[in-house]
Amino acid sequence: MKKELAFISNLILIAFEITGIVFCFIEKGEIQLEYYTNIANLFSLFACVNYLLAFFYKEKRFKRATNYMKLITVSALASTFVTVLLIVAPESSEGYSYYLFHGSFLWFHFLAPIMAIISFIFFEQYEFKYLKDSLIALIFTLIYAVSMYITIELYGKSKVPFYVLDSFNHIQRGLLILFLAFDINFILIALNKLAKWKKHLRFQSTIYYKDELNDDFGGEIKIKPLPKNYKYEGTGIWKLFDFILYWIIAKPFAFIYMKVKFHQRIVNRKVVKEIKGGYFIYSNHTLFAGDAFTPSLIDSFKKNYLIVSPETGSLTALLPILRGVGALPIDNDVNQMKKLIRCINDRSKKSIVSIYPEAHIWPYYTKIRPFKDISFKYPVRQNKPVVVVTNTYRKGWFAKRPRIVTFVDGPFYPKEEYSNQENIKYLRDITYKTMTKRIEENSTYSYFDYQKIPESDVVIDDE
Repeated sequence: MKKELAFISNLILIAFEITGIVFCFIEKGEIQLEYYTNIANLFSLFACVNYLLAFFYKEKRFKRATNYMKLITVSALASTFVTVLLIVAPESSEGYSYYLFHGSFLWFHFLAPIMAIISFIFFEQYEFKYLKDSLIALIFTLIYAVSMYITIELYGKSKVPFYVLDSFNHIQRGLLILFLAFDINFILIALNKLAKWKKHLRFQSTIYYKDELNDDFGGEIKIKPLPKNYKYEGTGIWKLFDFILYWIIAKPFAFIYMKVKFHQRIVNRKVVKEIKGGYFIYSNHTLFAGDAFTPSLIDSFKKNYLIVSPETGSLTALLPILRGVGALPIDNDVNQMKKLIRCINDRSKKSIVSIYPEAHIWPYYTKIRPFKDISFKYPVRQNKPVVVVTNTYRKGWFAKRPRIVTFVDGPFYPKEEYSNQENIKYLRDITYKTMTKRIEENSTYSYFDYQKIPESDVVIDDE
């Protein structure tokens, strides 16, 4: 099914590119090849045509070349989209409406990049390497930069667009754009891999479990310790990188992803508006990327930080990106745990800290599993409220995959008359009861059938 969707999405992308070219000729009488955007979209047109040919032509070397063409062009289109959002539109008097929706810009700056990104992440299947292929995807941008530099040297400044001159006149900006392009490549590859990261389920209709408290269906990752010098907060230029990655890229993408894939509707989000300062979110753990995305959509103005498992922290190559989007990985090292606790205490003063008390992923599970109260020590120590977020599942409108209705409840505050331990138990119990009630009243569709293995069938290893 994904192959067919990839074929269709590339057909649509070809239509977008051709329409953009037609608009270029209507507006200018030509397609101006000194512009990065125009060249990128032309290259994308050829890459899509090759992709459709490769759909029928099975020769491996041709398919491999086509795959890299797609990676390079999607990287260029995504870089175009982000550059327009962050640099071109804000610095121009015409603003976003002109650079995103006027004439050929509608097709070259907005529709084509969005369609290319969606197709690459969700439908097209690749086996790219993070570092090597992220660098390869920079080829187009580097060739363009070198050719513009040579043009400036040979023919003078009158032959190149103003924004290219501006980039070359400000080397720091040029390096930032190149750095941003590399990160975009990295993120695209990561999301493409994440969209396929469910092979262990094999799409079976029944999942068998032994232990509700400890079984995990989130995939097997070899646990590695965090680097000794790992910092939970970026400094210097990393702060700017974290800001751009979270607010400009990740948060809008999370909204689109949850709407398109799950038709998510969030109910009662208004309860967080009355909370001054930071708070803690507790939620049921039933999604892969969705559980990382949903907490960031609850509050429009506060950044969400998510405590993640040691398995997630073992993805060493992704740590800068994970930190940028707010992930706080747990580590078994005592010193790292002390740093994590300090970070949680600091973040909870003004921002959101999200925790999944069930600890293990059970995809699309329609009950609440028992969980311990240890994670509720954080809001008690900081005297911060708890907000309960519960994902419930209903039958999808157009496909077997369920749609999600997310309920927000609270805030629940630690009680002054209770001791710390009593408050920990109180917050745990009210969280469990709230989640259970929401699930029982609103989850009406099971994507997987979870069945417990009878104790007589469990093999006991005596070694």
